[in-house]
Amino acid sequence: MKKRLFAAAFVVAALLTGAACGDSHEEPEPPVGEGGTEQERPDGEKPVEPADAFVLTLSDAGPTTFRLTVEPRDPQTNYYVGITTRADFDRLQTAQAVAEAFVEIERKHGQIDWTTPDDKLVFRGDKTFDAGASWELRPKSAYAVVVFGVGAEGAITTGVFHDFISTTEVPPSDNRLTVSVAPESALVTVTAANDDPYFLDCVEAKRIEGYPTDRLAEFLIGSYGNAISSCIETGDVTRDFTRLLEEDTDYCAVAFGYLGGYPTTDIVVIPFHTPGGELRPQDCTFTATVSDITLQGANVAVEPSNPATPYFWQVYNTTLIESYRKGAGLAQLMTDGLAIIAEALSEQAGVEITLEKAAGMVTTTGRDAFIYTTLDPATEYCVVAVGLDSKARQTTGVYVSEPFRTLTPGGSATDPMECTITVNGMTDEGLSVTVTPADKQMTYVGMAGEADYYAEFASDAEYLTDDLLLWTEMAAGEQMSLVEMLSEFGLFLRGDQTYIFPEEFTPGKRYLAYTYGLNEQGELTTGMQKSFFTIDETGAAHPAEAPTAPSVRKPHARLDPRFAACRPAPDAVRSAVSLHSGAAKRAVVRFE
Repeated sequence: MKKRLFAAAFVVAALLTGAACGDSHEEPEPPVGEGGTEQERPDGEKPVEPADAFVLTLSDAGPTTFRLTVEPRDPQTNYYVGITTRADFDRLQTAQAVAEAFVEIERKHGQIDWTTPDDKLVFRGDKTFDAGASWELRPKSAYAVVVFGVGAEGAITTGVFHDFISTTEVPPSDNRLTVSVAPESALVTVTAANDDPYFLDCVEAKRIEGYPTDRLAEFLIGSYGNAISSCIETGDVTRDFTRLLEEDTDYCAVAFGYLGGYPTTDIVVIPFHTPGGELRPQDCTFTATVSDITLQGANVAVEPSNPATPYFWQVYNTTLIESYRKGAGLAQLMTDGLAIIAEALSEQAGVEITLEKAAGMVTTTGRDAFIYTTLDPATEYCVVAVGLDSKARQTTGVYVSEPFRTLTPGGSATDPMECTITVNGMTDEGLSVTVTPADKQMTYVGMAGEADYYAEFASDAEYLTDDLLLWTEMAAGEQMSLVEMLSEFGLFLRGDQTYIFPEEFTPGKRYLAYTYGLNEQGELTTGMQKSFFTIDETGAAHPAEAPTAPSVRKPHARLDPRFAACRPAPDAVRSAVSLHSGAAKRAVVRFE
């Protein structure tokens, strides 16, 4: 999609670290006898502590763990233990470089107190522990362990000791899983033969339909990613998935032994159908209250008689309402309105949002209110509401309020602003534009945008509506009024003004500078005035012709601003567990 230009700058910083889960499952075995300590710093200076500051012992490797023992020469020494892959260790070439990389990463994370042992990042005294309890280790993988003394601000105070070890293959489990689902429910019971870990979840049947059974476990492991940790069970369990699943839908309860990213048993798949789905009419009526009506705004509140009834409501102009009354009916009006929202949310999310999912996102219960700021001036509207279940079926009659009318502006909000727009060209700060209005006392907005994006709209009025909606949403996100937001960017003007639009402009590409009247209350007072231009390689501006409209130019669907911040729920039944939570393991650091 072509973009509208914004007067904002964005800075992105990225730390190139990741979990070992993305590594190859097989890494070469280290040569026997490697490991030890590096006695020299890159500058040739000797470390403060002697060469035998630590004794590091690695042993008892399993598929996802090994025993790690550290014995410091000085029991008062604070030290750091880091684990990375053997491949990354070899890439950095020296243990000193690996230690310095660890220190830099921890500094950027800013979550470590180098002077206080916590037995998570900084240690003191003799320590023996299972590495797999603290780090996410993969089977059949080669790792490097480094140990070094640390002081304030991450200063390395000793030589860097290191050694290598490889985890083993995952052995098959002799666990036997029996899975059942209680009739007319989503209550899943698993009986296990032992306490080996296993995966358990309910997956929508169509998601795995036709997938080979012998490859299904690997498919699910890959699709769940790190979220799979929240689906691991041990022993006999009974789990009620009712709240997590859709009604009247085919699912499969799936279980298989799991360890370290590998299946360890045969997979068990039990199909079942969730109950519910029948239409349940609701005894509920609605009332609407409209106050503080302005040129483009109104404070609208909706009150259902039954506070437990989920419902969907919109504000529509009376012309549209009457056309549906005479044609498809008001029930279809609400269905079509929901479809527009689903389409807009799908575009926003980059995935398809069905009517059913959209219904779950936009319905509300109890009293609801919203302050509209992007209605059309001098236009009659009604509040329309209807009960709606999770399958987007209407459970009540359609309520239509008494009409209300937005105010009429002193001038015409459709007539272009009377002014002269002069595009001066590029400066060090951005594009310079001078506006000379006929009315020196009026307040107005100065903007710039891409001409190709402007051409997508059926009229100046629709483009202007889109502009106001965009800036209103930005303002709401910053808890500012529309005028405050525009003033913050230096785009809310009065009298003869030169404004700077801080964006980059591509030489040869066609743009437009435009203005429109807006009062102190954020109400539109005139239509758009515009001037098309290009920028050459030197930054000079040149007049340009208006863009040719597409052969078919449709009005843009307007999403109710109440739903502009809606986001689709994730497809995964269970939520992912953060790797930074207190109960989670540390990811093995990658240096790339």
